[in-house]
Amino acid sequence: MQVKILPLGAALCCASILGAQEFRNDGFKNGPLDACFASVKDVTLEKGVLTLPAGGLHQATTLPFPAKGLERFILSFRAQVKGPHVIEENPHYDKLFFFSEWHRGRQGQPLASWKIVFRGKDGKIVRSAANFDQFFTAIMSNQMRTYCEEFYTPPETASIEVVFKNANKEDALLVENLKFMKAESTLTLNINPEFTLGKDNYSGWNTGRNYRIAENPDAPGKFCLRAGTANADGNIRGDGIPVTPGENIRIEYKMKKTDGVAGNARLVIFTYKDNLLRDDCQTGQLSRVFGIGSKTAEGKYSFVVPEGITVLRPYLENATVEYLRFIKESPEAKSR
Repeated sequence: MQVKILPLGAALCCASILGAQEFRNDGFKNGPLDACFASVKDVTLEKGVLTLPAGGLHQATTLPFPAKGLERFILSFRAQVKGPHVIEENPHYDKLFFFSEWHRGRQGQPLASWKIVFRGKDGKIVRSAANFDQFFTAIMSNQMRTYCEEFYTPPETASIEVVFKNANKEDALLVENLKFMKAESTLTLNINPEFTLGKDNYSGWNTGRNYRIAENPDAPGKFCLRAGTANADGNIRGDGIPVTPGENIRIEYKMKKTDGVAGNARLVIFTYKDNLLRDDCQTGQLSRVFGIGSKTAEGKYSFVVPEGITVLRPYLENATVEYLRFIKESPEAKSR
């Protein structure tokens, strides 16, 4: 996959929509605070580092970055927390990583975080899906680390914003080198098909329970997605995958039933007429159900996107997956 860093003027056609100020996509290197962020009190941007200081609760929102619907981007930045609410001092925060910002607050422990916001031409927020929670966006290390999130913009998107919060008065949040990059020459339609982004990056995947990206014991240095354990069933839903009616899609997979799990294992591919339909089988049109056995199986399945369908979404239950690829085939491919 190739990525392309987009300059400030990458989408001048949106200038009349977004106004004179747009996010300067240069990693904070060439501008004061107001060249990168909306008006905010007490927050500073000096020598390329955004600081949300301790002593109060702060929020910083980037100026809008021009975008279009159904574009594929990578958000990348470096960040660290200076204060007591860090995983190095609180190892149990590992569990909070899998909660959304709202759920972390309900658990009584908010954490510094980022959030991507999509807006339409009218400035109103555009929703990614009916059931969609950004959950791996906590920043809880006292080390300066690189964070990234790969995503598709929802239909009707005209701009993207990123919101940073320090969430605790005792903590300062430092952010640097933030950039949007457009993902180009991607081999798969789905994001993170082989989990190469690492065990802490769930780009391409979303709501579920009892699941983890973990090191693959059969392939050192690689990762797999594991849903379910010997103690409980597990499942996870993927992000929506934009498609066009009539396209030929090939699914490639390598997976097995999670060791020790009691329930049945399956992969379900749902099809949707739009991205805001509920993500369960009550409204999703069923495309295919794959039963998964206890031995690792590799395979592929090709089909034609039905008329009126614009989104695919995978659902995994009690499965351990080494890869799951959605690939657009040439027009000559046949459904089978």
